[in-house]
Amino acid sequence: MITIQDVLSPRTESKCSRLRGAKVGSTICQYCAVGCSQLAFFQGNTLVDIEGDPRSQVNQGRLCPKGGSTYALVDNPYRITKPMYRAPGSDKWQEVTLDWILDEVAKRIWDSRAKGFIEKDETGLTVNQVPNIGFIGGSANDNEECYLFRKLFTGGLGLMPVENSARYCHSTTVAALSPTFGFGACTNPPRDLLNSDCIVIMGSNMAEAHPVAFYWPMQAKKKGAVTIHIDPRYTRTSASCDHHVHIRPATDIAFISAIIKYILDNDLWFHEYVLNYTNAATLINPGFNFDQITGMFNGWNPETNSYSLEPDSWDYQYEINSDGTKGKPKTDPTLQDPNCVFQLLKKQVEKYTPEAAADTCGCRPADIIKVAELMARNSGRDKTTAFCYATGFTQHSDGTQIIRSVAILQLLLGNIGRPGGGILALRGHSNVQGATDIPTLFAALPNYIPMPEAKPGNATLKDNLANGHAFCDARDKSKGMWKLETERGSWAALPNYMISLLKAWYGDGATKENEYGYQHLPKLPGDESLTITMQRALEGKVDGLIVFGQNIAVTNPNTGWSRDAIRNLKWLVVCDMFENETASVWYADPDAPDPSKCKTEVFLLPTNALIEKDGSANNTERLMQWHDRVKEAPGDSRSDAWWIYQLGLRFKKMAEKSMLPRDEGMRALTWNYGVAPNTVNVMGLPAVEGDADIDAVALEMNGVNLETNLPIQSSAELKSDGTTICGCRLLAGFINKEGNNLMKRREPGEVDHELDLTYRVSWPTNTRILYNRCSADPKGKPWSENKKLIWWDELQKKWVG
Repeated sequence: MITIQDVLSPRTESKCSRLRGAKVGSTICQYCAVGCSQLAFFQGNTLVDIEGDPRSQVNQGRLCPKGGSTYALVDNPYRITKPMYRAPGSDKWQEVTLDWILDEVAKRIWDSRAKGFIEKDETGLTVNQVPNIGFIGGSANDNEECYLFRKLFTGGLGLMPVENSARYCHSTTVAALSPTFGFGACTNPPRDLLNSDCIVIMGSNMAEAHPVAFYWPMQAKKKGAVTIHIDPRYTRTSASCDHHVHIRPATDIAFISAIIKYILDNDLWFHEYVLNYTNAATLINPGFNFDQITGMFNGWNPETNSYSLEPDSWDYQYEINSDGTKGKPKTDPTLQDPNCVFQLLKKQVEKYTPEAAADTCGCRPADIIKVAELMARNSGRDKTTAFCYATGFTQHSDGTQIIRSVAILQLLLGNIGRPGGGILALRGHSNVQGATDIPTLFAALPNYIPMPEAKPGNATLKDNLANGHAFCDARDKSKGMWKLETERGSWAALPNYMISLLKAWYGDGATKENEYGYQHLPKLPGDESLTITMQRALEGKVDGLIVFGQNIAVTNPNTGWSRDAIRNLKWLVVCDMFENETASVWYADPDAPDPSKCKTEVFLLPTNALIEKDGSANNTERLMQWHDRVKEAPGDSRSDAWWIYQLGLRFKKMAEKSMLPRDEGMRALTWNYGVAPNTVNVMGLPAVEGDADIDAVALEMNGVNLETNLPIQSSAELKSDGTTICGCRLLAGFINKEGNNLMKRREPGEVDHELDLTYRVSWPTNTRILYNRCSADPKGKPWSENKKLIWWDELQKKWVG
């Protein structure tokens, strides 16, 4: 059993090391989404070192150069530790008190909201929108902070533009994988690459961008796995892999499509898997077609830039039940019908011969054939191939289509839901997965519940639930296969999810009589993404931005345009550890006008490092990891949760005082997270005055049965009668029935298939490999002993593994 003391070598123990006798606290790295666990060492109250935690199943004590520099990030002379204010036209910052800056920020937000609030749109539909204020939350904020952001700014105030950096980095992953598989997330943990027979890395420089995760493919290589890197550049990843294929930038789809065609033409696909676990045999409406010359599907509407014409032609063909309703989709198990998905796929990739694709990609036809053969030979009953990608895919304008192509390829080879297979989306920021799950993204409520659009079909809660999850994306709002989601599949339980969320947000103020507070939610008028918000700011249509943990003056595309937009705001709130370029855009930009001409009021809130606050983050493999507050923050630095909680308390008072109808949602919003007096944490640190109880926030996210007062154990326990609350349905169960937070499990247990189910917890319901039913054949038997994961036990009459 690995212990926390393993970080101390015998040499360290015998010498007068600074770690001898040190007090140890547990945290996680706040850089990338690999999610390495760390140990912080203290002599008295002084931080002396930060090391990797050897107990971690993610990093086993290793840290990359970024993680190794965490000490310098925390103990940094450039940190701001006092609230700072810059008046309109001023050429300097001035220090202010916590109460002053909170009161002033709350007043700016409240006044701008009053000015921009829209109760009804031009059709008379209740929309309760606030389009003139934007919130931007970083992907390094904790889960609990993201939840409070979304609850307060959307559920309480009605802000429409609520965004984070995932919009630019990994939103294409969700758009591709969610409709393909069910979840828009990484299917297998990086550690599972030890079980791979072949590993393809494309759209990623994994060795340098995710070096700790890259340890696993290198270990797999030692065991005999074939490693392939496909990239325009020759990098350290290329040098470390067995094969490197050079392709031109932005030719990924051509390369992947050529592999798909080669596998189909040479009958290298996993027949039994594809027939039973994909929709390859399903029949599509005969009107559906694809034009090889234009690259367009039928139904394209050039006026709306969408496939809004001929919506029925995109539908399945269905069996018709005796009562006239649609039954199961029609299938052709022989895969010969020209309208089955399998034949349509063959037609779509028809032109991607190795020669044609090589001409596009700038490689040799032999390179494409080599990759296809290596993947095919290392896939099937006895072998699996894994595919890893990062922002080299996602930040392309066609990133969704690239990832979708990889998903199709991995399904054809039978690599989804199996050890050593899958698609690994290597995310960047430490909690970009959690910030997407919760999310701070404009089009979704927590855990991918669609944000209601300003459409008649969402006028009431009853309408919204009757139309179902896919209504917002439907090409035809009156009929179509999207409607079937209200009858079958996991989204048929949308009423349970939505009402439990509304009960979590509005508590006793959410009753059946008032639609559980549904009308408090703003209704989306259209695209409220970050780019659109910045353009509207440039046009003078946005009064203020609230920016937590993201440096939009640097990270937004076209930084000059973004900075001009920021300088056109009436006010700006920035919460960060440092005075970044966003906060200093009024003077530090070399292209900026004289500060006297910039009338933007700026409020700079000093925030905490990860080791200075409690909370959790979801890493790239969906592993939910808790970090403790192990160090006092310097000066007046406060956690993002503290700032939001205190602002929320002020908004509650303002709403109670106003008694206006537009403030009803804020009055109903539950916001009782205060820390109990004299609370001391595991490190012996007293609670910060005025802080939010992060454990209480976590419990609300997990969900509670109001009749039994027990934590919800899975989304299957949620109800639509108002007797359950749940802020995050997918995460439900991370707090067990005994009230123990499983994210805090840091001691490793027995490892099977390189998967330790007792270390931390992952969503959903501690599933480490998604879609793992596919790891067994239709009769429940493992495809092979070598790739055994779960199977049906006939004696116990249950799944085991």
